[in-house]
Amino acid sequence: MVMINKDFYEWIVKLSKSEPFHSMMSQTQTHLELALRFFIYRNISYQKGLDVHEYLDDGILQLATDNNFSMDTEEKVFLKTFSFLQDTIGSHVFKRWNGESFVGKFIISAYEMIAIGVSKNLKTLEKLNQKISELWDNEIYQQYSGAGKSSTMRLAKLLPMAEDFFRP
Repeated sequence: MVMINKDFYEWIVKLSKSEPFHSMMSQTQTHLELALRFFIYRNISYQKGLDVHEYLDDGILQLATDNNFSMDTEEKVFLKTFSFLQDTIGSHVFKRWNGESFVGKFIISAYEMIAIGVSKNLKTLEKLNQKISELWDNEIYQQYSGAGKSSTMRLAKLLPMAEDFFRP
């Protein structure tokens, strides 16, 4: 990778050491590989039956030589993805969920699903954060929520509003 595109290599190394990504991968020694996987999975379709190592090797070459690959854009997505995950779930997000908490070691399949799924839906998730913030300014919500409000009235007014309020 260094011989093909030194800038690309240095960029991947920098991102693999960035926070919160680095601390979220504390139980694994493959920070660089996981950062590469993130960009390959996001940008290069996997073809069923293809050997994973061959897919990753080909993906590295494609990304490192693609003049249309925007490292600036992808870096923003990378940083937003892992900041979002850290802020909403925490550094344990890629561990097994036992029904009560995240436990055990890093799980690659959780990383693949969660990191790529979140990265491909950042705009929707950011809108969700915005909608939650807007909720506190909503007149109907203010009128029927809070201490001293009737729970029957609150439920009658707010539950029907919930689905529509959060609809994208």
